[in-house]
Amino acid sequence: MRKLSGAVGVITAACALHAVGAEVQQLPDVVVTPGGYEMEVIAMGHSVTVITGEEIRSAGWRTLPEALRTVPGLYLSQSGSPGSTVSLSIRGSRASQVLVLVDGVRLNDPSGPTREAEIQSIDLSSVERIEVVRGPLSGLYGSDATAGVIHVITKRGEPGVSGSVFVEAGSYGTYRAGGRLVSGTEDSQVAVAATYLKSDGFSAANKRLPGNTEDDGVESWNIRVTADHQLTESIRLDANLQYIETKADYDDGAGPFADADNTAEVEQILAGLGIRFGEQDDMWQQSVRLQYSRFDRSFEDMFGSTTFDGEHWDADWRHTFALGDMHYLTLGVNVQEESAKSSGDKIGSVQTIGVYAQDQISMDALSLLAGVRYDY
Repeated sequence: MRKLSGAVGVITAACALHAVGAEVQQLPDVVVTPGGYEMEVIAMGHSVTVITGEEIRSAGWRTLPEALRTVPGLYLSQSGSPGSTVSLSIRGSRASQVLVLVDGVRLNDPSGPTREAEIQSIDLSSVERIEVVRGPLSGLYGSDATAGVIHVITKRGEPGVSGSVFVEAGSYGTYRAGGRLVSGTEDSQVAVAATYLKSDGFSAANKRLPGNTEDDGVESWNIRVTADHQLTESIRLDANLQYIETKADYDDGAGPFADADNTAEVEQILAGLGIRFGEQDDMWQQSVRLQYSRFDRSFEDMFGSTTFDGEHWDADWRHTFALGDMHYLTLGVNVQEESAKSSGDKIGSVQTIGVYAQDQISMDALSLLAGVRYDY
């Protein structure tokens, strides 16, 4: 099957961002999701929200859905206690049109009926920032990014040795504990983080109706390892591996006698390996990335057990050219392969090879972004 993601141009006037006579000037946020390179939000044509790690810790958000509920234009629906499936939409889009990334690795499950991302158990304790881009980025990322991209960027290692631990307790019998250990030199850094969450939860079924007395609990693990190495002055290697395991109870509905001993278990493996040539200020940068994500979901109810398994491989070779002070041209080749199974039976598999180009020009209060992608 051949697909052409048409050129998309976005023009915005950013005059409101330049206050006349202002005595205090706030430095603009820098994002990497829209172009694959660092750029200031003020120079973009897309609508972007950046949630920093400081904001996450100040608000006390524990999981990704909690933080995303504050983003304008983003709608989340979660029918149940923490750990239950979350459906998200950007400006009325379908869930399959919103791409979710964790350090560049895709979180959208190819075995799901709507290909929506499994975001309910993404822990935020080691997150540096969350970038939410509202608007099409299908030129760089494919049809999954027709409505926008949510990119979770975690903390990397740093020189020296340091560590931290935390223990929390809250309502609904909720307990959370975790820690992070960092070790590194000027050229090489490694970071390991782990978080455990357990909650008795609450019932999705209406407890004021007969037969609904059971709470829906959740138990999850998040384990993450990142590594970085500066091979030469202009060549840098990076790797990341994350394992997420979640077990959650769910009901048959919200009406009378809807409480049930149903359980859902989800295992996720996210892995990425990349090499980057060139520095941010170079006229030509290139990167090669290999990414893998796996999703194993199982559901137990009165009728038995059902399983869904999805895999996604992604290889990307990207070139970025600085054609001017605020003019960037991105060219790349992308290969994706994904497969899905249901209760051991193969649903299908597909391999896609895509070539893409994106041009970004910023001139004072005007920004123009155009992209084209051809998949076959």
